[in-house]
Amino acid sequence: SMRNSASNGSWQRVAIATITLHLVYRTANALITSVVQQHDRGAWHRRQFYRSDEFHNAPLRHQSSALCVADNILTKKWRCGRTCTSVVLFSSRSSTNRLHNDNINNQANTRRKPPSNKAALRWVIESIERSDTELVQLATLSALKDILNARTTKDVIDAGKTLEKLNISQTEGISVRERVLRICATSGLLTLAHQLLSDLLLDEQGYLPPPIAYMPLIVSYRKVRKIQKMEECLLMIVDACRRRSSKSAVQQQQQTYTTLDVVALNCYLGALVDGKRFPEAMDLLRPGASFTKFDVDPDLVSFNTVLSAAVRCREFGVVDEVSSILNSDEVGLKGDIYTLNALLRSANLSNRENEALNIIEDMLENSNVNAIRPDRYFVDNALTPLLNTGRTGDAIRLVQQLEVRDEGVMADAFCAFFNTLIAKDHVEFARSLFDKFVVTDNVNVRKTFPTTRHFNTLLEGYRRAGSSKDAAELMKIMQRNNVKPDSYTLTIFMATQNSSNAIRKLWRIATKRYDIRVTIPVMTAYITELGRVGDISTACRAFDIVRKKESNATTLALWNSLLKALSRKENNMEVIEMFDHVSTNPVDGESEFSSMIDGLSPADASRRVLNFMKQSDGCPKPDCQSFCLVASAISHSGDQSASIAIELFYDAMNAGVSADGRLVNAIMRCFGSDISSAIAAWKGEVGKASRSHRNRFRDRSKQALDVSAAYHGLMTVCGRAGRPDIAVRLTYAMAKEGAEPTETALQCYEAGKREAQPDVSQVAFARQFESVLTVECTKYVKTDRRRTSDKKIRII
Repeated sequence: SMRNSASNGSWQRVAIATITLHLVYRTANALITSVVQQHDRGAWHRRQFYRSDEFHNAPLRHQSSALCVADNILTKKWRCGRTCTSVVLFSSRSSTNRLHNDNINNQANTRRKPPSNKAALRWVIESIERSDTELVQLATLSALKDILNARTTKDVIDAGKTLEKLNISQTEGISVRERVLRICATSGLLTLAHQLLSDLLLDEQGYLPPPIAYMPLIVSYRKVRKIQKMEECLLMIVDACRRRSSKSAVQQQQQTYTTLDVVALNCYLGALVDGKRFPEAMDLLRPGASFTKFDVDPDLVSFNTVLSAAVRCREFGVVDEVSSILNSDEVGLKGDIYTLNALLRSANLSNRENEALNIIEDMLENSNVNAIRPDRYFVDNALTPLLNTGRTGDAIRLVQQLEVRDEGVMADAFCAFFNTLIAKDHVEFARSLFDKFVVTDNVNVRKTFPTTRHFNTLLEGYRRAGSSKDAAELMKIMQRNNVKPDSYTLTIFMATQNSSNAIRKLWRIATKRYDIRVTIPVMTAYITELGRVGDISTACRAFDIVRKKESNATTLALWNSLLKALSRKENNMEVIEMFDHVSTNPVDGESEFSSMIDGLSPADASRRVLNFMKQSDGCPKPDCQSFCLVASAISHSGDQSASIAIELFYDAMNAGVSADGRLVNAIMRCFGSDISSAIAAWKGEVGKASRSHRNRFRDRSKQALDVSAAYHGLMTVCGRAGRPDIAVRLTYAMAKEGAEPTETALQCYEAGKREAQPDVSQVAFARQFESVLTVECTKYVKTDRRRTSDKKIRII
């Protein structure tokens, strides 16, 4: 080509081709020289490996694989341009990897957190393979990889047995044993890990393992609640530290770790408080106690661990005692924001409002730069006591002092604030915070941008307050800020509407304009809300549409939502019309279900639906709630009778439903005003089944709840029958069965009395018996403000 180019007169092409050939020659020469040098180094390491005891002691299959890989690995590494040695097969790390890791360490000094335990195990095994200091036996590495790849507990146990047979305490170096200890502790081989730790501490070289080696074992013991084993490990480490301290100063300087790490002590304290052993934990927090036992003093994390656990368990005496120890001069520690959070939470739960306000005032008055700044948990706990005392300005100041860099964390913080305020009936202040810090146009004041969760939380507050107007205004703000509603927004906003037309209109807008996916939970909420406003016909039509389109996807919750709509007391006079096509969601054509309940009353329709659920193969079988809803529908209708109640009870028993307090209460209400038949049933099969169910519980409080619920149903029947004398006798029977009569029993009697027919004859001395019933069911409580005007007498 050069001759042709030259003959054609293209001298520029000749020059370019000549320079290219020269560069290729020089590059090839340098590459060949590098490969020869690498081959010489690799061949030397390969010969050394073949002569080593590790190669000759390995099984034949490992030797053959090692030969094959050692012969071929150079070619593979050359292609990648990486230096290779035969030790890479088992324990070494190439120079390229080493440089790469050094660059990573220079870029970030923080340790990576593994996403899972399996990833942590893989990283430790890789560190063993890439170790520059020690070799590892092939069998040891194979057993560790078996632990990593184990799929069942049996596989892990078998790999642990293999490690025990290898006796790695005698065959492996210290760094490998440390990593094997971590792997065994993380994978659950605690006995083997405990033995490895003991061997490391008794090593003749006088070596103390770092905390990263033994902390996984301490943490695993805490998870399985083996406090005694954890204490044994700590004492072994302390004894080893004390033995090392008796050596010369030069030997002590060679040791990086000379005492037990305080993190291990904190983990031990956490295990004690997890088991509610607060006295032992407090003894270790006393000045000098922990140092005497473990040669380490507790730090602030130790005190915060015990404080937080005591608050969770509502051990307020423990909180006070730990706080007094922390504030003593002998300890010399000062609390941080976590300490204040625990103390503030304790003051709120124990109704010590003055103490909570003192903590908050100290936070507000400390304007120093180095002062403790409030975090989101402190603000969340401080809002309620401030608003209860009318200090809204201080509450706003506290929110203004909150500084969180992460936008998502700040958004979650305001969601928590709104939830706390709504739970304490401070919806208006929650809305003021929302307007001031979330949807404001002032960039300097805004803390976070509005999200769907913010609107959903406030909508839930308006739903509880029954404020549909404010909910509608909030939805307009949501549209102006271009925040897309979700299914929760739809279900909550439907609950604020008071008419069927509004609910159906909202349903059309949400499904068509905002493309909200109609799922079974959303449809359940739609049917429930239609039943709440009294439109049971539309609710039944909507249910039939879902049942025909997704017959296999209908859940028990969806069926129970239909039964709940039918069981409402306000709907007992309605008549179901399944084929009224005026509805927005008409049923296209007649179906078995629609023709079954068309023209029926809610009570009859609920019984038909229950029978359909029991007999149809494609329907979920009814549970206790299903039978309770049907019984409620019957009790609200005029079809109350003893025969229907007994028949429904036997159907529930045949369906495998337990006779708990809810079911018995609903069954008793089906007797109407027939108190004689109700008591006879209670003394017969109903009471026998109820007692059989209660005997399953060992907790007497749960048994008392079941007894109370059953007797409350009988109290309602007494009120309908106008028999306060029998109600008084029932209170004595309740106390005899271990359930204390309360005002709930009296309220059930009064509710039944309001439902009584006008022609019910009153028993003699009815007013006197009702007075006795009031005395038996009313208990004196000092905090009950209704009793402040009652006259009190002292019995001497």
